[in-house]
Amino acid sequence: MTQRIFHITLPKCGSQWVRDVLSEEGIWSEKALRKSTGNLDFHANRKLFDREGNFFSPVFTLSLYDWTTLRRPGDKAFVVLRDPRDRLVSLLFSLLYSHEADTRINCWREIFSSQKSISTNLKLLMMTEARIPFYLSWCEDIPAECMIVHYENLVTDQIATFIKVASWTDIEFSKTALINAVEQFSFERQSGRLKGVEDKFSHFRTANPGDWRNYFNRSLGKLLEDLYPGCMRRLGYEKEDTWWELLPHNHEPKESDDNESNLNLISAHITTNKALAAKVSNLELENQAQRNEIQLLSHACKERLDLINQINRIADERLVLIDKLNVIAEERLKLNSAL
Repeated sequence: MTQRIFHITLPKCGSQWVRDVLSEEGIWSEKALRKSTGNLDFHANRKLFDREGNFFSPVFTLSLYDWTTLRRPGDKAFVVLRDPRDRLVSLLFSLLYSHEADTRINCWREIFSSQKSISTNLKLLMMTEARIPFYLSWCEDIPAECMIVHYENLVTDQIATFIKVASWTDIEFSKTALINAVEQFSFERQSGRLKGVEDKFSHFRTANPGDWRNYFNRSLGKLLEDLYPGCMRRLGYEKEDTWWELLPHNHEPKESDDNESNLNLISAHITTNKALAAKVSNLELENQAQRNEIQLLSHACKERLDLINQINRIADERLVLIDKLNVIAEERLKLNSAL
């Protein structure tokens, strides 16, 4: 039976980044991993275990209980977890600014834009999108066929952590190709900025672990602890359940009160992104046309080279034949002279 690898995580845990790196061609021997396509959100698609392919990435919201119930013999999973506080902040900015608009996103934006504080919006997400039960299902009694990977390690020590994940699959891979993929999909290359330099309108906002401290005050921290007692300690992100007491008491990040201005900025940013995407698409088409032309020229050159080699072989055979005829002619001259 072909081994299947599952990349289990939540949105805003580097899910697309991890998928893109590990899906890059040339990493796995003889294309050992074939990516499964379609909706891989477990709650939205309970039949994803029946999909074709053997690399499922990313699979959202799949708890340890569901994994142990539905996995097949030989299946393996690596689970990428991110500090829930960083994830909530990242999710807020994604829903507000960078995520592609649809009915659900527009609803969230209407709700968020009606509020005057980031703290209020974070409270809304904390009560609806924290996914703490998913986190807690993966914090204890992890089976041997599963590996926990912390997003923070992926960000701070990318190459070593990706190599660790690839090695854990027990599938032959090219370390050089993997390192190249990590560099190709790095935050700096995809965003054009250094880590920690924020662009709230970008899908690649900051990539800075611990950014939640810029947005959490004591009240928010206490609310998270009250809603999910002991969760930060059990997940290993805090040593004590009283961690929130060390946060600033009245800290409130400032957000523009001009909601119309914010929406205009969002619209302008989306328009710019669409224009850039169109340019990228045109460049990709041009590149593909050039690659096709290069392939045709390469094929023609190969045919010409084969013809040249064939002519050279015929010429060599003719030279050998001429040498033999010369030897025969010399022998006949000697024989005639003797007679």
